[in-house]
Amino acid sequence: MNQLALRLKGILETPPISGPITIPSGEAETDQPGFLDSLAEMEVALPEWAKTVEEFGKVLDSLNEKTLASATLLKESDARGGGFAGRLRVTNELAADLNEPVNKIAELGRRYATDLSRIDPGIITMIRMIGEGEATQEEEASARELFGQLKGMITASREAVSNLEGLNEGAKVMASGSRALRPLMNSVQTAVQQVIDGQTMIEEWGRMIDELG
Repeated sequence: MNQLALRLKGILETPPISGPITIPSGEAETDQPGFLDSLAEMEVALPEWAKTVEEFGKVLDSLNEKTLASATLLKESDARGGGFAGRLRVTNELAADLNEPVNKIAELGRRYATDLSRIDPGIITMIRMIGEGEATQEEEASARELFGQLKGMITASREAVSNLEGLNEGAKVMASGSRALRPLMNSVQTAVQQVIDGQTMIEEWGRMIDELG
């Protein structure tokens, strides 16, 4: 990425021999980021996105553990003849226990969507530069190595989204059964949906990379 940025910097600083550089007109266009801005932003955001994905998985594991533990307590309550009152008590305890992980999931969902919006312009810029032959062989080799890693992440995210869709359905059921759980499960659904919605963007990267051959 550093080599590609240096190459682009050189292109920007050297006017083409064929003619003058055309400067876009209009205030809206002058506020738009250039391709160096997009590449630099992507370079920073990619590791942050990877960290967000890793944290998301850990928090979901914690959520799952607490939910499974609560299911065990529900069975024990039923075995003691606790009835619906016993179930409600266990459910309210679960709601209190889920506050921290659910708040974290909500934060990570927002970060996930933000990270993708920062990465997307840079990925598209790299793909287009290679497709139009504007990168050196060394730069293209580095970019294609990154694309190979992205393809692996795309496959993994596709599988993860399939699991998250199941989690979304489970959250809906839990929200319908308890007033205490409802706002928490709504937050989980919102965060999960942000990840699911981002898959459309990620799949588009894969399609564009495949078109490069």
